[in-house]
Amino acid sequence: MPWEGNPPSRFFLHGLFTSLVNSIWVTAAHIAFFTTYMANHPQEAEMSATMSSPRLMMLATGPVVGLVSGLVLGLFCFVASKLVKR
Repeated sequence: MPWEGNPPSRFFLHGLFTSLVNSIWVTAAHIAFFTTYMANHPQEAEMSATMSSPRLMMLATGPVVGLVSGLVLGLFCFVASKLVKR
């Protein structure tokens, strides 16, 4: 193992950063496949026509969703670390 002795104990931060990194690639995939998705989903295309830039909205909300879900995952990791004996 890359560490000596006990494994790292920053469980909350591990959960938080895992969700943040996950939100980066998911947001990138949403933006990359936006044109294909809209071509095959006319109802969603019609609803997003009123927005100024749906891709920009995705870019702005993706990391926010990642942060919120990261806080939840971090809390779960922290609680699990207290319940499981090492």
